[in-house]
Amino acid sequence: MAEAIYFDRDKCLNGRYKEARCQQCRDLCPAHCINEALQIESKLCNHCGLCVAVCPVEAVAALNYSDRELMRLISAGLPAVFACQKQNKESSWPCLGFLESRLLVALAYGGNKLTVDNRACQQCNRPVHTHLITAINHANQVLAFCKKGLIQSGDDAEHSVYGKKVISRRSFFSAMLGETVESIREAAFSEGGKLERLERKKWITESLSDDLQSMPPQPLKGFFSMVVHDSCRACGLCAKICTGKAITIAEQTDLLTIYHESIQCSGCKICAAHCPVQAIEISAAVQLGKRKVIEANLPLCRTCGQSFQPVHNHSVCLDCMVAGRLQQ
Repeated sequence: MAEAIYFDRDKCLNGRYKEARCQQCRDLCPAHCINEALQIESKLCNHCGLCVAVCPVEAVAALNYSDRELMRLISAGLPAVFACQKQNKESSWPCLGFLESRLLVALAYGGNKLTVDNRACQQCNRPVHTHLITAINHANQVLAFCKKGLIQSGDDAEHSVYGKKVISRRSFFSAMLGETVESIREAAFSEGGKLERLERKKWITESLSDDLQSMPPQPLKGFFSMVVHDSCRACGLCAKICTGKAITIAEQTDLLTIYHESIQCSGCKICAAHCPVQAIEISAAVQLGKRKVIEANLPLCRTCGQSFQPVHNHSVCLDCMVAGRLQQ
């Protein structure tokens, strides 16, 4: 039987950044099948998909959660109904925990009518139920601000029509009460599903490419904004290490301007963790488009008096630093 989850160590924040302490997948896992080393105890995994939803850099791939299945549903020309295999035997998804607010916004933004059939989630898997309620509420807050159709869920899903899907009948979950986790996994995955990464960011950036410069009346949860305090020394490290290329900089003679684009930001907070002067905060989005965060003055070199872009907390420019070493 295929493994249900795969961690890409090359993409995981903890292996790429010195100050990374990301444990989101482990903290949210309702089956407690992820240990401190982010290793999976496969027999405990119930394949809820929550780890897929919360990983900020898409380092988690899970069986039967893929772009292909999303595309099949969205491009069918019918109202899109998300239901797990317990709710609808023709569903591609063992569980709906993989859905998160930004992905839901992206899927609904183009005018697709979306329904999340989460009526049975509270009895089946309460952490998934809680996650979905929060994700749908945050997504609908953004969609309402953008004057888009809202996502239906709960009792509103009762009269939704499920679209046709061509999948193996043998791959659906057993809906019988009393099944063990292992027997459910055997029923779901015995048909040889594939581990494919769900590229959430691709859906988000491609779907939300319109001009979104207006300011919402209140911060939009699920999306993120960057705040840089006056203690910033204009080193530009945040832009260099940003995992989603959400931070860009423009350097002038004596100024460094920092820009942030909420649509590109996953909220991983790597920039804040590595800022040498702790000048960065990441919070709920105050704007979805690209915005100027700060104009920071470039410091003056202690030796030559010229403005320069520092490395870490250095007070001497690179030219003077090299010259000083050559004279030693």
